[in-house]
Amino acid sequence: MRLEKSEQRSILAVLLRHAGGLDLEVYLYGSRVDDEKKGGDIDLLWVHPRATELRQSKFRILVELKEVLGDQRIDLTIVSTDELAHDAFLALASRTRVRLVAATPE
Repeated sequence: MRLEKSEQRSILAVLLRHAGGLDLEVYLYGSRVDDEKKGGDIDLLWVHPRATELRQSKFRILVELKEVLGDQRIDLTIVSTDELAHDAFLALASRTRVRLVAATPE
């Protein structure tokens, strides 16, 4: 996975502020999952029961992510568990996704 541990922690910290006290279920998918590839945007999949509500805050969340990660291309997809189970694109992305987990500082 081509995402530094510090970047993972930063992403999770931003999303945690919006999660409403619920556990985070956040995945990286796309080219950044493949260590052999170069470049690519940060494709994030956030599964949350309040997905519809959180999508209304997506722009604000992306601004916060860019503030902590720098000027990188970030794609944030916010879905409910039900949407995840019934969307063909997300099913395809789920084949290679990697869950982001908060790790202890390096």
